[in-house]
Amino acid sequence: MLFFVYCSVRRILLPKSSIAEEVEGEKRYTSERKQWILKVKKRKQDYSSRFICYNQPKKWMVYRMNHNDRLTRLRYALDIKDTDMVKIFELGGASFTKEEVRQLLKKKDPETYEIECTNEAFERFLNGLIRSQRGTKPDAAEPVLELNNGNVNNLMLKKIKIALSLTTDEMLDIFQQAGVTVSKGELGAILRKEGHRNYKPCLDKYARNFLKGLTIEYRDNK
Repeated sequence: MLFFVYCSVRRILLPKSSIAEEVEGEKRYTSERKQWILKVKKRKQDYSSRFICYNQPKKWMVYRMNHNDRLTRLRYALDIKDTDMVKIFELGGASFTKEEVRQLLKKKDPETYEIECTNEAFERFLNGLIRSQRGTKPDAAEPVLELNNGNVNNLMLKKIKIALSLTTDEMLDIFQQAGVTVSKGELGAILRKEGHRNYKPCLDKYARNFLKGLTIEYRDNK
């Protein structure tokens, strides 16, 4: 009650110009506060958008490569024909017809292929790629299959390095072709044997960019 009396007396005593300025000031303050709140909300949205939301699996899957993706990109980078793909699989100990190879490389929807490329099939392809480029020793033991979803990128880079006889500097140049800078230490950690204290998992973005650089080096520069 006293507050309303105070406001009434104040409005009577103060000139109209002062009251108008006071009202205008309150409006300006309210407007500036609203703008500040909007800026804070936008800043929070921009910050949160930098991270992948694990509660949205469809968006998360966009950033993940499967073995079919890796096989497709590697085949394209090295310009391997379908008949040669069949031979490479055979050298690695896997049996695929030309039609099945095409199904491994053909998508039936944005996220899946007609035939899923398993851990074993992809590793046998990589082993076959090494044998197709380096030959096979008569007394060589059958390679132990060790590829899984956690080490696939590391093993892929390591086996491509062996198959193409790449040096460390050449691999760094391939990364550079894709616009990615990787240090010798980082590459060494990726190529370490799993379980070594300095071993680091190779993320999809690095594997994807390596295959991109491989495409530029071996296909586009021809």
